[in-house]
Amino acid sequence: ALAYGQVGAIHERLGNYSESEAAFRNALTLLEELVQDDPGSAASRVAMADNLQQLAANYARFHERREEAEGLIHRAVEILVKLVDAFPEEADYRRRLAAAHAADGRLLRDMHRLEAAEQHLRAALSLWDAPAKDMPKSLEEIASRSATLHGLGTVLIETTRLKEANACLSEARHALTELLDSTPQSCLLRQALAKVERDLGRAYLQSSDSGKAEMHLRRAVAIERQLAADYPTAIAYHASLAQSLEDLRRLLNAAGASDDDIEALRAEAERHRNDAAAIRDVAERKRRSANG
Repeated sequence: ALAYGQVGAIHERLGNYSESEAAFRNALTLLEELVQDDPGSAASRVAMADNLQQLAANYARFHERREEAEGLIHRAVEILVKLVDAFPEEADYRRRLAAAHAADGRLLRDMHRLEAAEQHLRAALSLWDAPAKDMPKSLEEIASRSATLHGLGTVLIETTRLKEANACLSEARHALTELLDSTPQSCLLRQALAKVERDLGRAYLQSSDSGKAEMHLRRAVAIERQLAADYPTAIAYHASLAQSLEDLRRLLNAAGASDDDIEALRAEAERHRNDAAAIRDVAERKRRSANG
């Protein structure tokens, strides 16, 4: 089962999603047999929960398979809830359950099932916020909690609870800024902060505070410009920068900015969209060549 999982992860990174699905499915079959043979084995149940989430991540890439993905994460949550109930002293199980709730919440948000998404994201936060003696707060855990706050903030924006959304997003921003003080070169934290800044811009825009909206969008653009410069072959950074530039362009256009400024943002956004598409095409040709 472990070997199948590792093979699946390799294929996932290479973009061979059919092969990764097959490997994860094989791992899941073996793990289900292990759990059936020894239902008391916590290690087998943890491995099964991990595998279900890996397979769910594979499915979630494709819009038409999101329902299947959500079902798989829900199964992982059920397994981990039982483990937490059986072993309440095990902080690792609570961390895993928090991460699974958060993943389920983000997926449900993307499926526009906002009430269920909020429930899972709040459940994750309640686990992250457990007493320190039960849930030591490592850098990774703080980052995960920040991602959960960010996810909840986006749900609150969609449900027009903007004051709550701003509070969640501002708390996530504060935590990420502090983490970056100690690890300033972390590309993952920088990108996470840029996305929080962009969504703070969205929240303030909906609150009709265009000044603060512009400030946060410009912060997002500044971070993502540097990321795209530091990692010129990273598709995600070019695509995300293009989105932030487009959001800023729309805001400034509505505010009556000069045509030259608007056109400069439009052209820059288009250039980064094209860069992302070109890099993706090169990666796809390499993948097909490698697969014979």
